[in-house]
Amino acid sequence: MVTLAKTSAKQLVVILIMPSSYDNNGYVNRYRWGVLPSNSLVVMDTLTRSAAAVLQQTPAHAHLEVEVHMLEDGLSADARRLKELERRFGNKPNGVKLIVGLVGVQTRQFPRACDLIARWQKLGATCVIGGFHVSGSIATMHTGISASDISRPNVPCPHLMPPEVQALMDSGVIVFSGEAETKWQEVLGDILKGAPKMLYYGGQPSLWNAPLPKHLPAYVKKFATRLTTIDTGRGCPHPCTFCTIINVQGRDPRWRNPEDIIAFVREQCAIYGRASFFFTDDNFVRNRKWETILDGLIALRAQGNGVSFMLEADLHCGDELRFLEKAAA
Repeated sequence: MVTLAKTSAKQLVVILIMPSSYDNNGYVNRYRWGVLPSNSLVVMDTLTRSAAAVLQQTPAHAHLEVEVHMLEDGLSADARRLKELERRFGNKPNGVKLIVGLVGVQTRQFPRACDLIARWQKLGATCVIGGFHVSGSIATMHTGISASDISRPNVPCPHLMPPEVQALMDSGVIVFSGEAETKWQEVLGDILKGAPKMLYYGGQPSLWNAPLPKHLPAYVKKFATRLTTIDTGRGCPHPCTFCTIINVQGRDPRWRNPEDIIAFVREQCAIYGRASFFFTDDNFVRNRKWETILDGLIALRAQGNGVSFMLEADLHCGDELRFLEKAAA
């Protein structure tokens, strides 16, 4: 196991990266414009800024300067910016604690994430990886599905750490399994103290009072759709065997406060002149407060705000009284 040395940091720099993937010829998939912002990336940017502000209020970090970058490896402009940051931190400036987080990493992105980690580790960065690949593989192969879902008692589990995840930890990479809302501040604090764990479990925290994702205009303008994103809840009650959502986010759905959702849409209207967004919930109609949210959107439209959105729902949504009617309204 690699031991990470303690540092006396005057500046904390956190670079959050959504990795791209490789095509069939081994080239990085990269585009001028994105299609849809990464909700995971925006959430982590928001949580990072919030956690850093709290750390700055403690005596140990009262004079700590904080710098946060949120970049997508698959966007050409962001890739150039990442190269600039590599050159900047290749000089290893004194007093800087550099943390690089690979965010929301799916299985197709995992090889690229590992390559990015190797590059940043050479520059002295402390690297953290989270997302569906590490969270899902740890849940199914190490922790065990039956341990967290009593309705599926016979799902087999070898109780072994996935080898590719173990290899990352052996090389000094911090692995984050689960959701970060209640744990990310602890991770940042541990890294600053020079005493991080190699594996953190974020679990499935309540979202009712969790910080809403803050979409910075500079990020949104990189996408052709100009859409923003928000998750009104996480988790799904259905036991589908083909889906990884329930293995990572659980089968006991958790929801955000509907008033916060309406405030989010109202803020989007104020910033962009209209609100165009995607509810990233895997099954919006299973939100017990769906009607409250849609009523709030209807009221915003009645006040003259331009509101358009996408959502996901199962085929039985038409059986839910008033759902299709209010979604259309």
